[in-house]
Amino acid sequence: MIAEVVSTCVRLILKVIGNVEEKLSQKVHDIQEEVKDAYTKTKEKVSEKTHMVQEGVKEAVEKAKHAAKPTCDLRKTIVEDVAGNISKIEAASREQMGQRGRGERQGEEKDGVDTVKSTLHEFQKKGQHDFINRVYDVVNYMLSTDAIGSLTCVIHILGFATAYGVCVWVTFFSSFVLAGALPNQQFGIVQSKIYPFYFKIMASCVGLALLGHALSQGEKVLLGKPDLFQGHALLATLHIILINLLYLEPRATKVMFERIRVENEERKGQESSRVEPGKEGEPTTGASGPQVMGRLDQETVNNQILELNEMLKKLNAYSSFLNILTLMVLKLHLVYLVHRLYMTC
Repeated sequence: MIAEVVSTCVRLILKVIGNVEEKLSQKVHDIQEEVKDAYTKTKEKVSEKTHMVQEGVKEAVEKAKHAAKPTCDLRKTIVEDVAGNISKIEAASREQMGQRGRGERQGEEKDGVDTVKSTLHEFQKKGQHDFINRVYDVVNYMLSTDAIGSLTCVIHILGFATAYGVCVWVTFFSSFVLAGALPNQQFGIVQSKIYPFYFKIMASCVGLALLGHALSQGEKVLLGKPDLFQGHALLATLHIILINLLYLEPRATKVMFERIRVENEERKGQESSRVEPGKEGEPTTGASGPQVMGRLDQETVNNQILELNEMLKKLNAYSSFLNILTLMVLKLHLVYLVHRLYMTC
């Protein structure tokens, strides 16, 4: 656009200069015509007028030169002014374009920031809306029948698997390893710490298995014979574990600690009842009264230890029998679960 304006200005200037030169040439031509007319009309006055004509011509030429010189100067001045104005126009236009560019850049940056803010706000609102929808979907799914059924099945399998694994480990592995590695008293003390925790874990896991079985089967527990039998079996197993936990295990632990106390007292009595050897030359007689009393006390202690051992064996036998019965019921329930899985597949 600037180039078009400049070219238009230059064309106008050249046109003005051309008009001035055309007028000057036309004036010179008119003067020459007048000279020719005067020459033809008055041949007699040629000599007189020649000098005048020459002078007039000279004056006219000088005037023309003087007139052309200001024109040239004017042309040069106009060109310089036009060039200066053009440069000023270009500088102003550049500055205006720079300011406009800066303004446009600032406006674009502001628009970009506003766009990013609006996008983030929309994304945040959309994220919150999506999160609420997902939470709502999760809650609906958790409260649905399928989710509750799946949860009860997980509780059932988890409780049963934990109870079965712990029972197998304690029954067939843990006791034998500890009995072979520890003395009797230390083995008894360790068992007294392990079995209460073991029976608590068993009761909790069997209770979870029973709850999961009852919830997963629903009305089938009351109507179906296999499901009803398995429910009663798990309930009976829970009672067996509670008998071990609340009755047999505390009594066995009490008897074991009593036996340990008696054995320790017997050992101390044996150490204190040792008779020092007689002095050299002193006659030795038969057994004295204290020695006879020591033998009687020793027999009493031995009888007491035998009674405690018999009682402890009975309690351990009852507890082991109930533990084996618990393991058998859990194996029966395992067969039931495998059958259900086979029928489902």
